[in-house]
Amino acid sequence: MFRRYVVASYLGIKSAGYRSVLTILGIAMGLFLIITLIAVGEGVREQVTAEMNQLGPDVLSVFVNSNTSESGDPASSLLAQNKKSVLTIDEIDIVKNTDHIVETAPIKYLSGEVKYKDRITTPNYIIATNDNYPEIRNLEFESGGFFRESDDNSSVLDVVIGSATKKSLLSDDKNAVGKILEYKNIKLRVSGVLKEGSSNNESMTQGNPDNILLVPFSVESDNTTKFLYSAILTKVNKVDNVTSAKQMITDSLKRFDQDKEYKVQSQDEVLGSTKTVLAILSSLIFVIAVIAVIMSGIGIMNVMIVAVTDRTKEIGIRKTVGATSKNIFWQFSVEAIMMTLVGGLIGVILSVVASFIIKYFVPIQPIIEPRLIVFALGLSAIVGFIFGTGPAIKASRAEVVSALQTDHT
Repeated sequence: MFRRYVVASYLGIKSAGYRSVLTILGIAMGLFLIITLIAVGEGVREQVTAEMNQLGPDVLSVFVNSNTSESGDPASSLLAQNKKSVLTIDEIDIVKNTDHIVETAPIKYLSGEVKYKDRITTPNYIIATNDNYPEIRNLEFESGGFFRESDDNSSVLDVVIGSATKKSLLSDDKNAVGKILEYKNIKLRVSGVLKEGSSNNESMTQGNPDNILLVPFSVESDNTTKFLYSAILTKVNKVDNVTSAKQMITDSLKRFDQDKEYKVQSQDEVLGSTKTVLAILSSLIFVIAVIAVIMSGIGIMNVMIVAVTDRTKEIGIRKTVGATSKNIFWQFSVEAIMMTLVGGLIGVILSVVASFIIKYFVPIQPIIEPRLIVFALGLSAIVGFIFGTGPAIKASRAEVVSALQTDHT
C-alpha cells in the first residue's frame, strides 16, 4: 500500500512540473540556510573553546582596564583594550613575587611594517615579550626556536614569526631561520617559525593570528614608553592555586596603585564570557532557522492547496472506484513529505559544498556531524507532514458528486 502512495505521489509531483521544482528548491534553500548556520556556529564554538583552552587553566592575565571600552568583556580586554602600555616594571615584580607564581611574561603590543628585501608586510600582531612567553602560551614551532633574553643587546635581534608572516615575506625560501628582516631600521634575524595555528590564542581580536611577529623588548627605542607594558601573562604552579594567586595579585596591585583599575583573569573567566557570546549567537541562529522552516512550510502548503484544487476531479474519480478518504489523505501527505525530503537532501548537499568553500576562504571550520544531517532530513519530513496535513484533509473530505462536476482536470 505504501508503495502505491509513493508512486501516486511521484506522479502528482511530476504533473505539477515547475511548481514542484520551485517548491523543492525553496525547501532546499531553507534547509541549506539552517544546516550551514548551525555548522558555522558549531565550528566557531569549537574553535574558540580550543583556542581559549590552549592558554591553559593555570595561566592568569593581568592588565589595566582601558577607558576605550566600558563592556569589560574579557576576550576583548586583554588583546584589544590593552594596546596602550600602562604597566610598569614595579607591577611586573609584584606579580612575579606573588606566592604560587612560577613564570611571568610581560607583553607589549607594537605596530609597523616588516621588510625582507623588496617585500613588505604589516603583521596583525607585533608583540614584545621575554623567553617565558612560549611556555606560557604553549607555542609550537615549525622550525627553529624562541629567542633568548640574553640576545637583546646584540646588533641584530632574534625574533619569531608566524606561518602567515613567513608566507608573506619568505614564501620563496624553504628555510626562514637565519633570514634578516627589518623593522623600523632595526635588523631582525628569524630564530624560529611558529606552526600554523600555534598562535591562535591571539585570535580574540580581528585578523589572522598566524600573521604575527614576536620580538625582544630591546626593539623598542622610545625611552618614554620603553619600560611600559600592555599586559602580564603569569603561570601558577598548580591549577588549585589559581584562585588564591589571582586574589593575592589583585590585592597587591590595588595597594600599589589605587588609581588604576587592574584586571586579573583566568582562562575560565575568559571562556565563560566567550560562551555567553556564543550562546547569544546560537539563539540568533535558532531564530533564523525557525523563520526559514516556517517559510518553507508555507511554500509546501501553498503548492499542496493548488495541487488539491487542480486535481479535484481526479479525487472524485478515485473515490468512485473505491478509494477511501484515508487513502486520499495519505496520498497527498506522502506527496508533501516526498517534496520536503528531496528538498532537504539537496539542502544537505549544498551545505556540505558550502562548508568546504567556507573552510577555503575563511579561517572557520564548519562542523557538519551525521546527527545534523539526520536532524535536517527528519525536520524536512516533519515540516512536509505538518504543512501538508491541511491540504490533505481538504482533499480527503471532497464530496464525490461535487468533485466530479468540477472544471479542474
